[in-house]
Amino acid sequence: MNSVNRIKMLTGVVLLLLLAQAGAAWAQDTNVGREIRNLEARFQAAREASWNLIAPRTFDQAQQKLDEARQKFAKGDKIEDIRKRVTEAGRLLQDCAQYEGVGKLTLDKAMTARTDALSAKATEFADAEWKDASTLMYDAGRAIEKGDQNEARKKAAAAEARFRDAELQAIRVDLLGTAGKARDAALAVKAQERMPQVFAIASRHLADAEATLEGDRYQRGAARGQAELATREFRHATQLVQLADRMDVGSYPDAEKVFLELESGITNLGADLKVDVDYSEGLTVALDNLRASLASLVSDRENLAQDYQATTHALQMATQRADSLAGELSSATAREKSAASQVAADQKRQQNLKKVQEMFTPDEASVVIAGDDIIIRLVGLQFAIGKSVIQPDGFALLTKLQRAIRVYPDAGLVVEGHTDASGDAAYNEKLSLERAQAVLAYLQANMAVMPTDASAAGYGESLPIASNETPEGRTMNRRIDVRLKGAFGG
Repeated sequence: MNSVNRIKMLTGVVLLLLLAQAGAAWAQDTNVGREIRNLEARFQAAREASWNLIAPRTFDQAQQKLDEARQKFAKGDKIEDIRKRVTEAGRLLQDCAQYEGVGKLTLDKAMTARTDALSAKATEFADAEWKDASTLMYDAGRAIEKGDQNEARKKAAAAEARFRDAELQAIRVDLLGTAGKARDAALAVKAQERMPQVFAIASRHLADAEATLEGDRYQRGAARGQAELATREFRHATQLVQLADRMDVGSYPDAEKVFLELESGITNLGADLKVDVDYSEGLTVALDNLRASLASLVSDRENLAQDYQATTHALQMATQRADSLAGELSSATAREKSAASQVAADQKRQQNLKKVQEMFTPDEASVVIAGDDIIIRLVGLQFAIGKSVIQPDGFALLTKLQRAIRVYPDAGLVVEGHTDASGDAAYNEKLSLERAQAVLAYLQANMAVMPTDASAAGYGESLPIASNETPEGRTMNRRIDVRLKGAFGG
């Protein structure tokens, strides 16, 4: 073998050795990475079992070792150093397990109170109380680790009480905060002196909300409704003061009486139109809403006249067509008559369905077949958060809905309300029913002829049509479905 071949052979051997070493190193890196991921999964399970609360110091030490292992792995440090910290973290995490039984028994009520406080957004609305409670919970866990059961029970009881304080404070701020700000704005313009009647009404609503929370903090639905009424009336009082200033009648002692008498007439007109008149944004906005409702009513009457003319013309054409077919039909067999009738009915169903579908744009509504029923899904009808009042920008869509309903005069009508899964299920069901009832009331007020079988139903979050895990899915689930019963049947 000459020198050149010998050099080539040695070079090949070296390359093979280097590749083998690199492959072994890569395999070790892969194994350690897998060990870290497995340990992270164990930590997640430990948190779900509340080991971080039951044995906080041991858990923190284990977490520190895991963090060190991650950092060293990211920097490409020695495998043995990384694996050493993974092993230490696993051992410390396992040490937490010995405290689980006594810990859950001792901290059970405190952990329940902590969960309730989190649900009430205490970290956002009651930060000081939350931090105090968390410190007491940590102290209770440390006492468990030390084997001091008396101290652990004492600290756990104190943590439970403080978490309950945090929960109540968070609920207060969350539900009553907007009403409090509206009250401050009213006080700033001396509404309590200048519009005492309206201010007193608002104050009673706020006191009712506070009393409801004092009696049972979980009656959030009732408290929220009372707080919203308080907000509305405080803003109403502020608007009246501002109106008095613009009219330069601030010193006139009967200004409030005059304003309320004027509003009473407007409110009565709104009641006739099935419109809830809200004065919290001022008299001008309230009148604009009424004007929009009247415009919708006039538009619907015009559409009704057009539909009547079109129906009359269609009837005339149908009569002529029927006369021309009379001879042919008389010679047809019973089976042919039945088939022709079925075909005609199918064609009529399809024509009516197409007619209704073409009434709406994709942003306004979708028309869905559900067995013998037709569902008009009003994707364009939106409500304010927590509200059941129909906004003026929804009147035009509801006018189209009335035309669609008239296509099926013999169909039953059910207005169905739905929400996403955010918040309290019972409250969501109540809110969905109120929204469905608002739409039904609007139709009853604005349609000359309503289906005799008409009702409203609220299903809350129980019948989703999309995932509640995404914003898009939640938007789709917040909807009003108008079901025309039997509209697509035989």
